[in-house]
Amino acid sequence: MRPVIPALALLLLAVAPSLAAASADLSVPAARTAPLSLEQAVALVQRRTGARVVRADELHEGEQIIYRLRLLAADGRVMTVRVSAATGQVD
Repeated sequence: MRPVIPALALLLLAVAPSLAAASADLSVPAARTAPLSLEQAVALVQRRTGARVVRADELHEGEQIIYRLRLLAADGRVMTVRVSAATGQVD
């Protein structure tokens, strides 16, 4: 009976990587995850424009996540920009 234990241990070690890969497939699909967080988008836009973000919304357009940011410039102008969570592109 004792030789079976090491054999089972080796089998578990051999199967563990494929089990880990299978559990990774159960995660959120890549298209629904956001490489750029809302906080990162706010920091990016404030750095680029010099304006202060006064409102931030997360929008779901199909499979894409878009951040809509309302900015207040030092001269009082209000602007709205959109940031792609996937690419970081600011429109």
